[in-house]
Amino acid sequence: MALSEARLAARETLTRVRERSAYAHESLDRVLSRHPSLSDCDSALATRLAYGAIACYGTLEEVVDRRLRNPRKTDPLLRDSLLLSTYELLFTDTPLYATVSEGVLLAKALRTRYASPTNAILRRIGRERELFPWGDPKADVEAHARLRGHPVWLAQLLRERFGYEQADLIMQTNNEAAPTYLAVMEPVLSASEALSTLTRIGAGPQALELPGALLAAEPAKIRGLSGLHARRLLVMDYCAQLAVHLADLRPGQRFIEVGAGRGSKTLLAATRARMRGGSARLVAIDLHAFKTEIITQDAAYLGYDEITALPADATAPLAPVLQGTGLSTRADVVLLDAPCSGLGTLRRHPDRRWRTGPADIAALAQQNIELLNQSAPLVDRRGTLIYSTCTMTAEENFDVLEKFLHAEAGRGFSIAALAPEEVPRSLRSFIDQRGCFQSFPQPEGPDGHFIARLRRR
Repeated sequence: MALSEARLAARETLTRVRERSAYAHESLDRVLSRHPSLSDCDSALATRLAYGAIACYGTLEEVVDRRLRNPRKTDPLLRDSLLLSTYELLFTDTPLYATVSEGVLLAKALRTRYASPTNAILRRIGRERELFPWGDPKADVEAHARLRGHPVWLAQLLRERFGYEQADLIMQTNNEAAPTYLAVMEPVLSASEALSTLTRIGAGPQALELPGALLAAEPAKIRGLSGLHARRLLVMDYCAQLAVHLADLRPGQRFIEVGAGRGSKTLLAATRARMRGGSARLVAIDLHAFKTEIITQDAAYLGYDEITALPADATAPLAPVLQGTGLSTRADVVLLDAPCSGLGTLRRHPDRRWRTGPADIAALAQQNIELLNQSAPLVDRRGTLIYSTCTMTAEENFDVLEKFLHAEAGRGFSIAALAPEEVPRSLRSFIDQRGCFQSFPQPEGPDGHFIARLRRR
């Protein structure tokens, strides 16, 4: 029996993430580029196993390390192989005999003498998998966390926030592949042209309710598509697109995005203004200069000369930065794309699940209060301030908003409640009683996002 190249690629990805604290998607792309002979089917298997093992890493460590004499002295590469095979045993429906055989081959490829202990360990775990997660998930939060491959603290947080049933659905969804949503940069690329191209390559595109928003049923088909590299098509979650839609930017207005990252929301805002008949004036601000350079390059390629990208620390006053470049220090729309724990996007970033903790949430919440305090002075009279995150914790979302509204910087602002007709029908149930938007990851649906719209009175 030959060693599975797909499983070898998955193990190499797991090793790369562990050794370098690297991002899962970047590591996987690098590894797959070294295995050009992999078929689409095998690439999909490698992706599923690598992402799954990375996402459930802490749970797999708990299971495997209990069965090792000395985990700290075990060859790290052998341990990676055991973790990967244990993921396949506990979290997939691959038959026991096949998983054990593949696991032994994977270990044997490292050293022949690893075959026997690997066989023994995997068979022992296999005999116990019918009892997994070794407890009642409803009554025992540790068993629930183990069942879904999540840290205990996160399982507890989700249960307290949403209740057991909803928390369980969220955690199950976190273990599934994320759908691929696209935003068309009209009029550089028309929606009809994008649909035609994606249909031709077999991506199975579906037009959605938001203007220019598409869902690709077969995302693997769009890898390497020139429109993506040219930024004429942006990979962008549906709820992230909604945040831009709710900004309601119009031609001639001024727009500032704080925490712009690579500028997807700024590019989409410019597109939406152009589709209304004219250009707006947009500024993208981010702490990292390399990201603002990317925004500048993308804007130039699209011909969006109305966009200016500036590196700046947004926890300090931003008006002097804008004045120094001759730009207006006030905007009709300010969108704060706030840094957050990203708990609403864990299926896209499996490496984040075990790198984030409660202390990070508290620190990010405090930082976002300061970011709101510095963003508020940029909002013109009767202007709009959008606060957006991709997480689901009250501490990072409404609690931050409430503290801001009761602070000096928030004086004069109030929540502009979202109306149902402003939100796609499939997402209207996520509007809460305060008129804010809070989604959670849905099977074959968007990620978890929080959006609050404020207006200066």
